[in-house]
Amino acid sequence: MPLVNLFIVGAAKAGTSSLWAALRGHPDIFAPADELQKEPSFFTPIASGRGTYWYESLFREGRDRAYRMDSSTAYLATPESAAAIHDYNPHARIIIVLRNPGSRAYSLYLWMVAEGYEWAPSFEAALDLEDTRAANPQDRKSMPQYFWNYMYRRSGLYADQVQRFTKLFAQNVLLVNFHELVARPAVELARIQEFLRVERAALTLERENPSMQVISPRLSFAARQVQQKLSSRLPARFGQTKRARDILLSLCATNRRPPPMQPATRVALDAYFAEDLAQLYERYDVDLRQTKSLQDGPGASRDKARGHMK
Repeated sequence: MPLVNLFIVGAAKAGTSSLWAALRGHPDIFAPADELQKEPSFFTPIASGRGTYWYESLFREGRDRAYRMDSSTAYLATPESAAAIHDYNPHARIIIVLRNPGSRAYSLYLWMVAEGYEWAPSFEAALDLEDTRAANPQDRKSMPQYFWNYMYRRSGLYADQVQRFTKLFAQNVLLVNFHELVARPAVELARIQEFLRVERAALTLERENPSMQVISPRLSFAARQVQQKLSSRLPARFGQTKRARDILLSLCATNRRPPPMQPATRVALDAYFAEDLAQLYERYDVDLRQTKSLQDGPGASRDKARGHMK
């Protein structure tokens, strides 16, 4: 019997870390305590060469729980992941958190910069690079982060990504509107627990991985490269936590919040995502088009049964 039976599959920078941390507090749900193992990404090319024994070893400590939870945000955008997860466990429960894709794209860029994976000096420059990056498969091998994390626009085309999961897992898929999760965490956490059919616990949602401004994207990128070279020469204990692993990178951060997205960029992204968001609303009754959602406030849905395939 497959050991892992609960997946938060994305989207990246849509509150998945906060939801993962909240659900870990439920007595019926297990997730690895090590933050570096939160996203094993086993059902993507990231984990190529790893076997099922390795994957399930991350979760064996929770074999007595109702759920063992994998929270790998790469699964949503990766075309092969839904089928691979279904082959592994066709009865798994799937949670998908969706955020306004323009807001999410900018947040993803800020995270990539802060983590030293993105060298483009501005969000607009990164968007301009996307077509070139997508058209050159050889470039994927040289990218220091997963390919889909550089696809700021393409990874936000949710309608078909979600459909890959609903076609296979049907009513075992729950869609969560990030903006409603932020605005009404108690209500949304209760809805998630109902979906999982677990006894309701008093869970809390805390903000995880807030975006912070860096001194320079290229400085952070260089620091990541140096850090990776140094890590191979340091004792293993220095890389046992993310904070220890990324100590050099942290010197490139400031305590300032990043500036808001440029208005013209927002308008362009709204136009780019308009058709896909209309399809998402038509298929799944999840509306990420509202003006309020652009400010990360509450979204809108038509009924309490939202989030399941019609």
